[in-house]
Amino acid sequence: MLKVFLGLGVTGLMVLAIMNGLLGVNLSFKSLLVRADLIGGQIPGVGITLAGACPGTTLAQWFVLLDGLVGAVFYGYFDAPITSFFAEKSDKVGFDQLLGSPFSPVALALAIILTGALVLLERWRPWRSELGGDGDGVGQPTDDASDSAIVSASVQRS
Repeated sequence: MLKVFLGLGVTGLMVLAIMNGLLGVNLSFKSLLVRADLIGGQIPGVGITLAGACPGTTLAQWFVLLDGLVGAVFYGYFDAPITSFFAEKSDKVGFDQLLGSPFSPVALALAIILTGALVLLERWRPWRSELGGDGDGVGQPTDDASDSAIVSASVQRS
């Protein structure tokens, strides 16, 4: 999962760098809201940890779906106090502004760094080693002799 998200981050950075650098698309950053980002990021993380489920498996775990609906209703009723608590005055900040460089080179440099992290992670934990013998992560590895015996028996029957 981490490798997928790193790959998505690299892809997004490269697309944004190309759009900004070659196509001249102006990017506008969302303001950094420290409380909202930190607390808002922790809420789903704690829920996922407690439930043992990610959003993709929610429908299979009805209690997670019900908790999400209760949370949405709660937020609907308490929107004003929640919004006022998280209201912050903040400037729009990006890595390019922090480094004082144009966006495209900074995005490409960050994409290269993340690609290096992804390569190192893959060398440390190759994805193929996590698959089972039948490719779904569950089955046991098969040896070639039993595979060829099964194939030759099925050919003789036909």
